[in-house]
Amino acid sequence: MLVARSGRGAAALGAFEEPDGLELHAAPLFDGLLAPEVPFRDVLARLADARASLRQRGFVEIFEPALERLAEGGLLRRSYPLRAGRCYVAVVDAAHGARDPDLFVLDPTGAEVARDLRPGAEARVEFCPEREGSHVFEVRLFEGAGAVALGLHEGPAPRVSRAVAAAPPRSEPGRDTALDEAVASRVQRGYVEQERFVTNAALRPGEQGAHDVVVGPGCVLVVGVASRPDTDLDLHLFEAAGELLDADTAVEPVARVGACATGPRRARVAVRVYGSPSPYALVTLRAPAAVADVTTLRLDTATDAVRARGMLPGSTGEARLEQGATHTLEMHVPAGRCTALAAAGPGATDDVDVTLARADGSIVASDTGPAPYALVRRCSAPQSDERLVATIRRYRGEGPVRFVQLVDPSP
Repeated sequence: MLVARSGRGAAALGAFEEPDGLELHAAPLFDGLLAPEVPFRDVLARLADARASLRQRGFVEIFEPALERLAEGGLLRRSYPLRAGRCYVAVVDAAHGARDPDLFVLDPTGAEVARDLRPGAEARVEFCPEREGSHVFEVRLFEGAGAVALGLHEGPAPRVSRAVAAAPPRSEPGRDTALDEAVASRVQRGYVEQERFVTNAALRPGEQGAHDVVVGPGCVLVVGVASRPDTDLDLHLFEAAGELLDADTAVEPVARVGACATGPRRARVAVRVYGSPSPYALVTLRAPAAVADVTTLRLDTATDAVRARGMLPGSTGEARLEQGATHTLEMHVPAGRCTALAAAGPGATDDVDVTLARADGSIVASDTGPAPYALVRRCSAPQSDERLVATIRRYRGEGPVRFVQLVDPSP
């Protein structure tokens, strides 16, 4: 029996027999042909198990699995046409040294609609798209190197009862306190609160809301806060024509997006929640005059938490990097002290990563999430200094990347 486990096309099967007394030694002719160059057998077997389980729920695989061998940080990217009114399950499996794939799904506008960042060799998302059209599935290998497979399945939308469809409670304690805490450090640094233009709004996990906002003149930051700490709140900021200006998809109950303009212009904030249903609030903050462009605004956002803990900006720099290029610099961490390094790019779809490593190459801190800015922090032992190598990588985009090092105040 001849079975094709991957790919499609023509195949031929032949039988060979050596004549009596003649040794042809045909076996070496087939060396390397029976073993695949890339070991996808294990990941395909796992996808087959997932396929059987999903079939019982009415889901069927609609495209041939995508297969890639990825290095650490590598990307598998596929675009598939999806239908509104249907639901989809994307399954990713990794093997042979690939240990932790992350999965992201973007709708036709470029907004993220689903993700799985859990550690482990499998990633899975299940969602029902609101928009019909081409959706992008991105698999990034966070750790390891090896074989990765992506399978996509389509099934019926669930029937939701009235009780399940009801909106979550619209008042929970702590919302105002959480919002106050989220903006407090910014106000201390000269930001001016303009308007709490959304209060006590509610979404179920996977749903998306949209709110109009005015950006400019100057730079404006939009801060969103969910009431519950186990809710993941994501924000995407679009201009009126639909172009993406900024996004924050970190797995946190607080999200921040911003933009700069010479005069007032309308924009729209798209809100999506994951995890627990929760009310949320949105507020606009006008940046001080020293924050005059998007890159500075993003650096301020990246360093917000460490500056709130007392760290102070120190040396700064800028590097022009093409996609995939890196910039390195040496960092000294005095004994018993802490330092941080933040980097940011200006583009809405930029992805900037930062790692800190010892001289032997071992990584001690990293921020490689899909965001246009990144921050790493390192504290040395009380008895010894540390000398580290920082690497700033432009994973996506091109152009200038600005960076700033922060240090503890002098003792």
